[in-house]
Amino acid sequence: MYRRGYTRGCGLTNDGTLMFCPNDNTARGQMGVFMIRAKLNNVFPTVFSGCPVGSGLASCSNSGDNFGSFVAGTPYFPADVPASHPFFVYIQKMREMRITNGTGVTSYSPDAFLTRGQMATFIICAFFF
Repeated sequence: MYRRGYTRGCGLTNDGTLMFCPNDNTARGQMGVFMIRAKLNNVFPTVFSGCPVGSGLASCSNSGDNFGSFVAGTPYFPADVPASHPFFVYIQKMREMRITNGTGVTSYSPDAFLTRGQMATFIICAFFF
């Protein structure tokens, strides 16, 4: 996943070695980043970030993904994923691609952890429908 550019890992050790942290839980917001980067084959960092100049989107400043300028400006999940949310562009794209409808009419629950069953559902929706 690192070599393909889908993740930067979860941190660095004292000697600068990258860590993946395979035993950590994965939040729905983090999963959105993995899913969209894998689905769209986006990687970081890129020269063209895709974020509109002066957009002010926090997620655009460091993401490096090249689909940011094509994301709808009105949040689909305003209750918990405003445009300033770090995973906004990924969660928006998941909704646009019909990978998810969220956890409620106006919510996505980006900080909630996933079960293996939920992860399987996201994978099937993203890659096989």
